[in-house]
Amino acid sequence: PGFEPWRFDPSYQLCLDDKHVLLDGTSMATPHVSGAAALLLQAHPDWNPETVKSVLRTTSLDLGLRLIEQGAGRINVLSAVNSKIEIDPSLIFIEINIDEKGKVEKGEKITVRNLLDKEITVKISVPKFRNEKDVEFDFASASISELKIDAGSEASFDFIVQMPDGVDGRFIGKIVLTLD
Repeated sequence: PGFEPWRFDPSYQLCLDDKHVLLDGTSMATPHVSGAAALLLQAHPDWNPETVKSVLRTTSLDLGLRLIEQGAGRINVLSAVNSKIEIDPSLIFIEINIDEKGKVEKGEKITVRNLLDKEITVKISVPKFRNEKDVEFDFASASISELKIDAGSEASFDFIVQMPDGVDGRFIGKIVLTLD
């Protein structure tokens, strides 16, 4: 009470009037994510925390912003409740040491679990990655382009990063999985 953050920090934005303020960030998102997780567990009491986290991330709405700005996107609880797959891991960090010379290849195994009681086909694509300057790079790929997964089963593929010599920086991208 009585605290007016916009007077001390210009990054705070006024909302409709001088009694409300527009806030964002982790502290604002946490209650929403917690509520979404509770709804998922109510609909799927057999899901574990990793499944809930994966489904929340992978069914979020892409806001069209850079990943560094939007994270996984805006939670879509209805899509999450109706999710057909779980992806593990749902977030990957690959570090390549700048001391490594020449073309460097690193990878990560990605497992896709079918949450349905019927076989599914998952198509895999890896769009170009972008650096901090929004320049596109085409050095990431998947080991296969399609997975067939039996009901309640899982299958894996490798995510591969092949960094050419002389390229450095931070890169952000996505692995896109679509169901037929």
